[in-house]
Amino acid sequence: TDHIFDPTAIMESQNMASGLAQNLVPPGNKFFALKTLDRQVRDVEHIKRYFSEITEIAHEKLFASNFMLQLIETLRSLVVFGTGNLFSEFKTRLVFKDFAIGTYQIFENADGTVDTMILKYPLTAKQATEEFENPGKLVDDAMKLDETQGTKFEFIHIVRPRKKRNPNLSNNLNMPYESVFVSVKEQEIVDEGGFDEFPFHVPRWQKSSSEKHGRGQGTEILPQV
Repeated sequence: TDHIFDPTAIMESQNMASGLAQNLVPPGNKFFALKTLDRQVRDVEHIKRYFSEITEIAHEKLFASNFMLQLIETLRSLVVFGTGNLFSEFKTRLVFKDFAIGTYQIFENADGTVDTMILKYPLTAKQATEEFENPGKLVDDAMKLDETQGTKFEFIHIVRPRKKRNPNLSNNLNMPYESVFVSVKEQEIVDEGGFDEFPFHVPRWQKSSSEKHGRGQGTEILPQV
């Protein structure tokens, strides 16, 4: 946003993201339905009612969260830069978070699906203490000095397929995807965990078979600009 002389592109990206959001998630309407692929039970009446009920619950949980707010930010990144990144997890409720394109690196598996995410972002001492049980000595010192908001500390978050795990154990250190947080200054792991499924949704606008990141309207128009 430095040295902007014409805000047309910014306003148009907002309009395009808003239009996409309204078409993908029509206000007041359900935009997906859950069903089973098992043809033998698909038409059983009480099973149909069950899937209808959990579809309703899923929509209620989504719209009670920050889903729409973060989705529009992801769509803006998608249409302008060609790559979006929306994180989702369930704590006491559903939580979504969009990450700006300059804050992460993605890697694909052999099928071309993104299965590894490396994020780097700052947290205040207060935020780091809320996020991690052991955020590190520097954060602890800042909290003791009551520097809860001024100083920021950088952390790297890595989520990738776990190489070694015991599938018979259900704790978060044996889940299919490992989650590791590292303090940049102290170069130490401050938190380890895992996910049953890859928690990042990474759409690409246009992508050739040899490219990892997508191409959006903003990148395609650069020669004309």
